[in-house]
Amino acid sequence: MSSIAEAYDRVPYPTAAFPQTHPDRLAVIAILHGMHPPDAEHCRVLELGCGDGGNLIPMAYGLPSCTFVGVELAPKPVEAAEERIRRTRLTNIRVQQLDLMEVGGDFGEFDYIIAHGVYAWVPEPVQEKIMSICQANLAANGVAFVSYNTNPAGHVRQALREIVHFHESRGSRQGSRADGARLAIGAILQAAEPDSAWKALLEREFKQHYDRDDSFVYHDDLSDWFSTVSLSAFARRAAGHDLQYLGEAELADFLEPDLSAETLAALKALSKDDALAFKQYLDFAQYRRFRRTLLCHAKIPLARENALEQITRLLVASPLRSDAKQVDGTVEFSDFRSPARIKTNNRVMIAALRRLEKIWPRAEKFAELETAVLGQTPEGLRSEVSRELAKAFVELGANNLVEFRTCHLPLAEGVAEKPTASLLGRLMVAESGLVTTLLHANVKLEDAEARRLLALLDGTHDRQALADSLSGEYAKVTNEERLQRIEGYLESVYRMGLLIS
Repeated sequence: MSSIAEAYDRVPYPTAAFPQTHPDRLAVIAILHGMHPPDAEHCRVLELGCGDGGNLIPMAYGLPSCTFVGVELAPKPVEAAEERIRRTRLTNIRVQQLDLMEVGGDFGEFDYIIAHGVYAWVPEPVQEKIMSICQANLAANGVAFVSYNTNPAGHVRQALREIVHFHESRGSRQGSRADGARLAIGAILQAAEPDSAWKALLEREFKQHYDRDDSFVYHDDLSDWFSTVSLSAFARRAAGHDLQYLGEAELADFLEPDLSAETLAALKALSKDDALAFKQYLDFAQYRRFRRTLLCHAKIPLARENALEQITRLLVASPLRSDAKQVDGTVEFSDFRSPARIKTNNRVMIAALRRLEKIWPRAEKFAELETAVLGQTPEGLRSEVSRELAKAFVELGANNLVEFRTCHLPLAEGVAEKPTASLLGRLMVAESGLVTTLLHANVKLEDAEARRLLALLDGTHDRQALADSLSGEYAKVTNEERLQRIEGYLESVYRMGLLIS
């Protein structure tokens, strides 16, 4: 394992927040499967292979009543994490340099265990140890998150590695390892038969994995250890440790695949009503590359078919903003974070989304939202309309247009007279343009003025003070125009989830 540590010390691996690993997200998925997971506001979280804490530290900042522990083999990322923890003045997190093989049952019990980007890049004994930790150190109703590369797509990725390793074995490396890999594979692609299926497949995989930053290529594709596993084989390994397959970390997992009725029927006939087998057949058909799988203890009873009934236990939020209602009653909603747009003339949906629009980035209990928007619905139809609303929200959630939560995050209720951005966000923006929000999302602030403004939001500046501080950037505009621009920036960082209560 020392070679792995040396590799990550030699070439730092960029880390960031992974929204699917947040304990609140894990609790949501568990609830939708009928579980009663630990409270995400007062939980214990362990991350295996946490790197420099890019994922774990923002969680600790946003959930101050929780306890977080990170384990990392390489010393330099641990040093970087400890420095970030010191600067953010966090007391609910520790990052420890430790070999996973040394983690035993006495290491502690955790409500949520995360192993993201680890399983596929360690030897098989360490993979088994990860499963063992997920069994021995996981609380009775806890959830474990393990991501891994899946077959059959993984076999093609392995073929690319074989090309690169053969090239390197001949002492032919030129420049960085990543550049040498690109050179070798590029030459093979040029030599391949132009219209062959093999060339098309290699080209797609090459672009998918090698058209990235060198550090990603170095660790993800050229590491000494790399393995792929099918979903069914992974589930069998988990079962060997008294763990069961809970589901995937995405809301899309609760929806029927976008296939014709005849195709769905054929796949279901093959799977013989086995939900796991059905997903495995889908992986074969859809060339799935990666899974973010959730596990829980084998003895826990699950209710996979009752997800819509469980939504009343959750909070709901949406970043969608509405345009004016059209003559036919249709309203178009857009996501300020992306080009996504939807149209609806369903009055219940319109009322629900407009209500959530007013409070974003905060959330409201689904049950309270339901009561508010179903007020004019006849009593005999309420149950049906409520179920349709829940179903529509799951579909929107699968496209990141609705969020389900189990707890209230420490988000500001609006833009205060002297707004305060999270300390973590202010530290991150001073280092680079990439910032993790209180929603555990990564935001790239390209605008230099926006970065400068965010760094100033420490709760001591009102609008005029902010305008005065940025007078150099706004030298050619009037004070009124400066204040208008400041107001626009403040509204933007508020909606991103960067202002703290």
